[in-house]
Amino acid sequence: MVSQGYKEIPKTVRTNFTCGIYFEIANDREVLVIHEENTMGLKKDDWLEMFKHCTKEDYSFLYINSKKPRKLRCMKNFDKVVFFDTERGGEHEETEYSSDEDEKKVVKKNRK
Repeated sequence: MVSQGYKEIPKTVRTNFTCGIYFEIANDREVLVIHEENTMGLKKDDWLEMFKHCTKEDYSFLYINSKKPRKLRCMKNFDKVVFFDTERGGEHEETEYSSDEDEKKVVKKNRK
């Protein structure tokens, strides 16, 4: 399903999505609704930081696949896994991921 307005999709439909692609959104309320329905176990500030990180470049997006294991659910575009390791004090990692080879390589690591 494609929509320019996330909240325009009925909630009963949205809550049944297993995957979502989210580009930069100017409407803060819309972003908060996406966060509320797709927290991925992250605090709001961490989730918003991840969203902004994934959408800051032209044509980049946050891809969420709820069928993947927790640490592989959020991706920047389709090639970089992004997650916060809450067990290590909110460390943020961006990892290149190849599903063909099941190979992961850390590209960026930032401490909050």
